[in-house]
Amino acid sequence: MRTLVTILVATLASAAIAQTDFPTIFVANDGNLEGSVSSFSIAANGTPVFIHKLVTGARASINDDQPGCNVIAIDISPNGRYLATGHATGSLSGDYVSIISVAPDGTMSLGQQYLMPETTYSVAWISNDYLAVTQTIAFGTNQLVVLHYEPDSLTLTEVSRIYCGTFATRVLKHPTLPILYVNDSGSSNRLWSFTVDGGGHLALKQNLPTSHYPLGIELDRIGRHLFAAGGISSGGHAFSVFALDDSGNMTLVPGSPFTSPGQSPKAFTVHPDNAMLFVEHGTDATIRSFSFNDQTGVPTSLGGMFDVGLQGTLGGSDSYRDWLYVTDESTAIDGIRGLYCLAINFANGQITPVTPLPVETNGITPESVLIWAPPPGCRADMNVDGTLDFFDVMMFLQLFSDHDARADFTGDTLFDFFDVQDFLAAFSAGCP
Repeated sequence: MRTLVTILVATLASAAIAQTDFPTIFVANDGNLEGSVSSFSIAANGTPVFIHKLVTGARASINDDQPGCNVIAIDISPNGRYLATGHATGSLSGDYVSIISVAPDGTMSLGQQYLMPETTYSVAWISNDYLAVTQTIAFGTNQLVVLHYEPDSLTLTEVSRIYCGTFATRVLKHPTLPILYVNDSGSSNRLWSFTVDGGGHLALKQNLPTSHYPLGIELDRIGRHLFAAGGISSGGHAFSVFALDDSGNMTLVPGSPFTSPGQSPKAFTVHPDNAMLFVEHGTDATIRSFSFNDQTGVPTSLGGMFDVGLQGTLGGSDSYRDWLYVTDESTAIDGIRGLYCLAINFANGQITPVTPLPVETNGITPESVLIWAPPPGCRADMNVDGTLDFFDVMMFLQLFSDHDARADFTGDTLFDFFDVQDFLAAFSAGCP
């Protein structure tokens, strides 16, 4: 037994800095006095199960200089090992970009915090080594910045920067191409795209005017379309769709702008299967379901709707399998705040709460939602070393004995023969 424990300790230590091998929800908490990130596993019925909260910055008063509060944006590296967060503290010294390591059990540890002179309103990993950040200031000179991340030395180094308008609040990486997209809803309403080479250097690709504020943007999961929300502009119900060709160039989809029944479209979530579009709204704090044709990009309202409550309190959203996750960022009026799980009916577009109340994030002002889904086919690689061997079996048996979520292979929250059976089947199938 002592030998087994020794082996398990060594195995666990080798996997201490690695991605989770189960679906994990991360929520950015945009608190003025405490910025943080919360992590959750997902129960069999979709309910978020709290794992950990990591504080990125705290202060006694908003007059204190703490560039790690107000976590406004979050993204995860392609390998799932590192989170990056952007901050909007209003600090005179600037705002951090924070790099957070994710452990296999979903707990987190704070690594490097890199101070930038303006608000780091949006972040997007280009690769495991390069990170894009918007340097945002309202109606000023906004720039897109690329940082190189070195995990061994925990250093961030600026590689390049380029002008991207007067109010850039979102940067997106194309799913397959080395292209970044940025919105500009400042003095001129535009969408920008930039190519980025293997060394992180940027070059302008497109600068496209829009008929309304591109308040929030999102890409579909396969890189065929980009969605732009109109906010209060163009009557307060408009959003547009842009088709992306094989080189990533944007062209307005005929029929744009389209109309949402909700007030002030502000952001989007696209289902991982490209099966449905969800539109977030600011004024009426609703999220609404749409179908969309992934060939033409034309969206159609399905009538599904969930109302968070008070105007402006819908924080963000993301989706996984049959569920949509939405944050209520304020306890104002109703005393409710946290992360909702909504069941998606793909037949009629209805979205209904799995539980009547949201799950508490234990942070202040839950905002952006991000879901990490591990690549399929490698669950049996328990220590995430790229090899299936005796150590993976030993680690599974120990996790199974501990009732650790990583050993719940069936996802039913029970630990029984069926989990062992599914693990052995995955182990026999091997990893791609």
